[in-house]
Amino acid sequence: MEVNVTSGFAHHIGSMESDFTIASGKVKLLNEEYNDVSVIFAENRLVIDYPDSKLFGGHNAEPRGTYYLFKSSIDSPFLAKLYDAAKIEPSYREGFTDIWTVNADQGKQLLLLQSYNAINRSNVISEQVVVYDEHSKAFNVIGEIDTVNRRKVADHLKDLGYPEDLEYLATRKAEFDRYQETMMKRFDNEGHPGLEAPLSEQEAFFIATGIGRVTSHADNRRNEDNIGSIFIQKVSSSDGEKVTIHEYEAVRNGDDDEHTATGNWIHVDRTTGRVKDMFDEK
Repeated sequence: MEVNVTSGFAHHIGSMESDFTIASGKVKLLNEEYNDVSVIFAENRLVIDYPDSKLFGGHNAEPRGTYYLFKSSIDSPFLAKLYDAAKIEPSYREGFTDIWTVNADQGKQLLLLQSYNAINRSNVISEQVVVYDEHSKAFNVIGEIDTVNRRKVADHLKDLGYPEDLEYLATRKAEFDRYQETMMKRFDNEGHPGLEAPLSEQEAFFIATGIGRVTSHADNRRNEDNIGSIFIQKVSSSDGEKVTIHEYEAVRNGDDDEHTATGNWIHVDRTTGRVKDMFDEK
């Protein structure tokens, strides 16, 4: 068994490598260094655990955790049932959908399914949240995440008893990951302002949009006659608590027909990196 974890830049690396045996359904690692490490294989995941006194990785790069099977050379019955429950199209089942285990506790797994564009694999075209009950083998599809439906999914998770941190991770994984990346860059940079310092406007803009080192961005989709729309994202204001980003469309249909249309107002907490938008308001 070989496990490698990397977080941040190259020096944040965790790894484990050992031969193993399986007796009476239990996995035993043969490398004495891992005597306190437990390994559990389930139908759809690998779980590695060990005491806090035994660490094998750098900052945020411990091999300890749950590793979820997201693709296999065989037709996994578990994946087939999961894809059917979430109504994943066949074209997105072979390497174009990742499954993340957000949480596994008390016989239930909170899963996030992300399907990717076939041309641009960095473009997530669909996200769904599913709860898997290990005892009943049942899948509870919570809902698909989009700008408008995100609040509904979060409220459903709250009703099921999930804490706010897990609601956020399940419904805003991209923003959560970008905040972690921002903190790792600070950690790796000797001249960083400190991990406790408020987020800058550029950092907040990156966390909210994925576009780095700027506080505004324009996507011009007008034609050669200057007809059409420019989609704009820009920091509109900031104070000691949050950075507010305005997403809007500058529409031009002719010399006498120009207007703007707001798509969203996004707020980034400068202390926690948490992102909210106007659709989060009840």
